[in-house]
Amino acid sequence: MKTLHEQFTKTINNIGFEKLIHPIFYNAKFGIRFEIGNPDIKSYIENEINYEYISSAIDKAKALYQNLPHQPDILRIDIYPEEEIPSQNLTLDNLYEIGLKQPTEVCGDTIIDDDLCYTARHLYWDLKKTEINLDVLLKSIIMSDFGHFISLSSNVYFINVKDDLLFHLYDDRGADIVSKEKEILIPLYIKFNDLILDYDREKIDNVFANSI
Repeated sequence: MKTLHEQFTKTINNIGFEKLIHPIFYNAKFGIRFEIGNPDIKSYIENEINYEYISSAIDKAKALYQNLPHQPDILRIDIYPEEEIPSQNLTLDNLYEIGLKQPTEVCGDTIIDDDLCYTARHLYWDLKKTEINLDVLLKSIIMSDFGHFISLSSNVYFINVKDDLLFHLYDDRGADIVSKEKEILIPLYIKFNDLILDYDREKIDNVFANSI
């Protein structure tokens, strides 16, 4: 049986990635970029986090997740211990704070960038066998842009192996959903059309509007 890392890698390869490259939406053939933060609600009021803004973002992210064609099979979180501030680093010891148990599988990957060599750790959870506190995890990702576990920002990935689909909530600003097949994404395009990021709407409409 294939490891979670092998299944994850095969799925992103099927989607069209040799390896994950950010921004996910701009590097995928078929994808939709959704706006998660509400531009009509201030994120801060008198230098304090506005939790109405946070709550609205969580509701949108959760609605997208729950309306995926099939629920994700695998969760992956990437951490970069050598790059992160110790007080904000996500470690195996504090995973419970974001609603997670110990990962099902952990593997390392050596990355060379501008002649610098560092290690990435890929933490995997088998979502068919492991329950997660989705509300807490989504909130933590959204809050990563506000100084809470900043290592979660852009580093959390949900995939469904059957649909060759990747759901990537990067922080409070937005979420990318990409897949191998355009047809898989059409129901999301229709149901959540009002959440499509206006900046990318023309590009997205050009792909999906003639298919409904």
